[in-house]
Amino acid sequence: MPSRGEVQSTVVDLVVQLTHADPAEIGPETFLKDVGIDSLLTVELAEELGRRYDTYLSDETVDGLRTVQDAVRAVESHQGAAVGASARPSAGLAAVPLDDSDLPADRGALKSGAISTAITMTIIGAVIGGVLGFGVMTAMSATGLNDAALPPLSASPTPEPTKSSTPSPTPAPPQDDAEPQPVLTTPKDRVAPGERFALTGTFPGAGEGAELQVQVKEGDTPWDNFPVTTPVRAGDTFETQVYTSRTGTRQFRMLLIGTDRATPEVTVTIG
Repeated sequence: MPSRGEVQSTVVDLVVQLTHADPAEIGPETFLKDVGIDSLLTVELAEELGRRYDTYLSDETVDGLRTVQDAVRAVESHQGAAVGASARPSAGLAAVPLDDSDLPADRGALKSGAISTAITMTIIGAVIGGVLGFGVMTAMSATGLNDAALPPLSASPTPEPTKSSTPSPTPAPPQDDAEPQPVLTTPKDRVAPGERFALTGTFPGAGEGAELQVQVKEGDTPWDNFPVTTPVRAGDTFETQVYTSRTGTRQFRMLLIGTDRATPEVTVTIG
């Protein structure tokens, strides 16, 4: 009687031949289904074990094979049992292929049933495919969509209409930064009659040494030259002082002599 280790080694060897699994991953507690042994392969495994050990594993035993250890115990428990008429010694799984004649009646039926099912499914698929193909051809004929309506494969594709390009608008030239404007300030907006007050500011672009004329007006009257002029200094700055004893609210500004450029006005109340 073979030892348990010998039987286990045989079971592992047969599983590897049937599924090409890694033998290092197969142990006594390994589930057969986890290494690819399905119901049909379980039958083949049982048949080959019967040949190797000159025994016969019953259908109930085969149905109960779940792990490698189950297969080992099945061989041990059936050792010496009557061998089925189809069982015969075999040197290896590849040397003696299994066929339907080697299986008991119910196992042969399992294998035959699977084959019959596959054949039936193939026939059904062919019939369905034929029906669908006939239906498509009928629909094409009814709508006039057939080979005559299709352009030849060698025909050049219809060119797409050339799209007229819309000219891009010419970008406007960048605008120079706005020219700085003259500025006029005074520290006081109310002074006493005869009190001096300063007029200071900047006059960009006038140039150093350019003469500025002080102008004055009351209300809506025209601008009049005040008897004071002052030069533009470095950095376009200017500064002068004026005074008047004439009371009232008056506007003052600085005019660049020889041009119409002037500063904004400032308002000073005298008195």
